[in-house]
Amino acid sequence: GKAALIEAKGPAILKRNFKTNFALKHMVKDLGLILSAGEELRVPLPLTGRAKEIYGNAMKKGLGEKDFCAVINYIEEMAEKKVRGKKK
Repeated sequence: GKAALIEAKGPAILKRNFKTNFALKHMVKDLGLILSAGEELRVPLPLTGRAKEIYGNAMKKGLGEKDFCAVINYIEEMAEKKVRGKKK
């Protein structure tokens, strides 16, 4: 099958359109709530923790008010690579 999130956000990322539908700062908050629930239930969530760290670092770079897919800017900076579409 297809990945719905990639289908929905992929074109916007390639066009560098980070108009806010769901702010990155809210993703950080929600990931924190998920981690708290995991702690309460004694369920380890290491990938969620890493995601929160990445989104949190992106927020520190001033991306908190942009759409959560703007995290790609931070990931590109870390990787020293830019996301590009396929050449036609």
